Amino acid sequence: MKIHKLRLKRLQLAEEDAKKYNMDIRFLWLSSLSPNSRKCHVIRHGQVYTVKNIIDFYSNKENIKDCTCSFSEVINGDVPEKLLTRINKQKEEWIKENS
Repeated sequence: MKIHKLRLKRLQLAEEDAKKYNMDIRFLWLSSLSPNSRKCHVIRHGQVYTVKNIIDFYSNKENIKDCTCSFSEVINGDVPEKLLTRINKQKEEWIKENS
């Protein structure tokens, strides 16, 4: 639960900074893609979300439990295609190996 509180604090601080500097940011979701990752977390890997989207996802307490996902701030619309292609390939490989 401590990790979850740190995640929420990080989101809050990033959102405050974005407003302060008039930046439109989103968060690139990064699943750990470990063997015990839940599919609903892996599906989010490589997708870009708002703070509200992330908080809504974590409002389901089951999504918090043992979650090892992270996210990286990105300027909205500025995620390089090459990165997204690589991340989506990782996700597809995980799904293939764990289905």
